[in-house]
Amino acid sequence: MRNPIDVLIALAAVLILAATGVGREDEPASLPLATVEAVSCTECHRAIALEWADSLHARAWVDPIYQKAVKKKRRPSSCYGCHIPLPLHSGDLAKKPKPRSAESEPLEHGISCRSCHEGPDGEILGPFGAETEAHRSVQSPSFVGAGRDQLCASCHRTNIGPVIGVAKDFESTRQADRDRSCVGCHMSFEIRELAESDPNGPKIERKGRNHRINGPSDPEFLERAFQLSLEAEEGALRLRIANGAGHRVPGLIGRRFELTGRLLDEEGQELASQTATFDTFSYLDVTKPFEWVFKGTGAVLTVTGLHFPTEKSRPIPFLNERFEIE
Repeated sequence: MRNPIDVLIALAAVLILAATGVGREDEPASLPLATVEAVSCTECHRAIALEWADSLHARAWVDPIYQKAVKKKRRPSSCYGCHIPLPLHSGDLAKKPKPRSAESEPLEHGISCRSCHEGPDGEILGPFGAETEAHRSVQSPSFVGAGRDQLCASCHRTNIGPVIGVAKDFESTRQADRDRSCVGCHMSFEIRELAESDPNGPKIERKGRNHRINGPSDPEFLERAFQLSLEAEEGALRLRIANGAGHRVPGLIGRRFELTGRLLDEEGQELASQTATFDTFSYLDVTKPFEWVFKGTGAVLTVTGLHFPTEKSRPIPFLNERFEIE
């Protein structure tokens, strides 16, 4: 049994990390609650604000990995436009955003509600538009139809530092023609009330989006980027690994994915194995599936995957597929 004092010390450390918004590289903490409460949108849209606080967008400025990296850059200001942007609709969405000052909005809000939703005249833009006394709410083409990827692409088509402009892959391979979008993959649907400010008011529910923003730190979400299929050939098995993301994988320099395939006999003994690494230089391309060929036959083929978020981080399992061979 652990010493009670040790338990208290460990608990205190966890609370300090939560309060400061700092966590391990593979388990980033949410923004502190005080920061969330400082966002005026929280009053009516608390559930969404708490989701946002748990996202990398919210931590775009305070993230310790970013802060460490930006201090080493010769021109750190080149990063600011995407980490503390002015409301994106105040400029040209086809261009990289400009950074805001601390006087216009606290920098610790990172990519904030205003960054995506505030219009050029102070109106609030979104996929719906609705009558409300809180603010003018307008449906914007940046949230529906053909324009729904513009906001994401404003930053994510930029190659800078360790960041790879994955939106360029998405656009060049015409993923939108297949009815795919950035939001469609990274922001899952949620059915919830229009606003939460009046407990006695009408309960108006709608189909909205989760603002936590799914990414590779979620193993179940990451697994969807690797689409596996197995074909039996004469005296061999061909495993195809196709890209399900719509852009290269990984999309960040320093991130690495390692997949291992094992061919087993009926007793579970290994007959053959292969390992592939996907990183900055050997990424999983959108249009070119990766293939393994296993000579001979077996009873089972297993494929496991590990995610290495950074060079110094511990691996995170994200894939465990099993193919029964007839």
